[in-house]
Amino acid sequence: MARLFFALWMTVILSGMAGFVVAQEPQGAAKPSVSKESREVRGAKKVEKREKPQRPAWNPGKGPAPIYGFHGMPGRGMEQVFKSHPEYQKLVQDDVQMEKETRELAKKYRKVSDAEKPAIQDELRQLVSRHFKVRQERRLYEVKLMEERIQKIRNDIEERGKKLDRIVEKRLDDLLDSGEDLRF
Repeated sequence: MARLFFALWMTVILSGMAGFVVAQEPQGAAKPSVSKESREVRGAKKVEKREKPQRPAWNPGKGPAPIYGFHGMPGRGMEQVFKSHPEYQKLVQDDVQMEKETRELAKKYRKVSDAEKPAIQDELRQLVSRHFKVRQERRLYEVKLMEERIQKIRNDIEERGKKLDRIVEKRLDDLLDSGEDLRF
């Protein structure tokens, strides 16, 4: 078990699979700019005030989450992962939605009177429990995808090992090429 964990961990580290789930700028989003009105002249110095770009809120029911990077799929955007694994997309959407609901309910809990707090706390406990289960399913799915990726890498290594002589000869030809373009 420890050997499997170590191999998985090394694969993650060495192949750069430790990506992050990060909010992505929507396409066509305006870059922050400085308007003439936001400039003030104080003496000889110009002071610029930049406006922060507004990110639209993501609506979980309207397509994939605007995130990229994935632990098990280096170099692939989330759109591609979601396209080939719609059940994973559903887990991500449920996770994001439940996180939003949990935060809203916790915020509501802090604002209500003491008499209403036990009912909201029970509701929050149930929601957190369901959210935990969804997050665990998501993580298990990510492990499954990583294992598939590791198996593919192992198969590639095995195939390349069988073709060692051809690969070495091709590389030698590429390195020692006289510069003539004799390709067809």
